[in-house]
Amino acid sequence: METTGTLPLPAAMSLQGRRVLVTGAANGIGRATAIVLAQLGAEVIANDLMSLDGVRADVERLQANCIEAPGDLTTEGFIASLFAGDRIHAVAQCGGIISCKPW
Repeated sequence: METTGTLPLPAAMSLQGRRVLVTGAANGIGRATAIVLAQLGAEVIANDLMSLDGVRADVERLQANCIEAPGDLTTEGFIASLFAGDRIHAVAQCGGIISCKPW
């Protein structure tokens, strides 16, 4: 068994050398997802509209690399810019749009 971060796991589950984009990474499920991916050895690309300082600190505390990619996924061209760089191996879509409309 290989140990990555703080989770002992079979080598087949290791994400060492993999880059994973996590949307909605600043809070809640997105932040938790980023942390678990870091524990599995992934380099995390954290995206959100809110500050990513907290999730970056959490990921780096696990000795994993965290790239901040702040921005709005609904802005034309933003998603293309995320994929224009180095290869992204997986995406965890945790971001969402909350719209409160009166009935």
